[in-house]
Amino acid sequence: AESLAAVREDRAEVICLGCGGMAGLDAAVRERTGVPVVDGVLAAVTVAESLVRLRLSTSKVRTYAPPRPK
Repeated sequence: AESLAAVREDRAEVICLGCGGMAGLDAAVRERTGVPVVDGVLAAVTVAESLVRLRLSTSKVRTYAPPRPK
């Protein structure tokens, strides 16, 4: 209902599901609202899979920045 209200009243063009408890609801929300829906869990897993496929990791050139002086 909130997604539909966002589309109708606030002219939202995409819905981002806000927590893992909503995982898997993207198709139902998309069907009801008619706008694209991003499932945050699926998006995060897809990004992680992409990094693994590309064999990317954090840089080993430098360490984390030192803390700023107080």
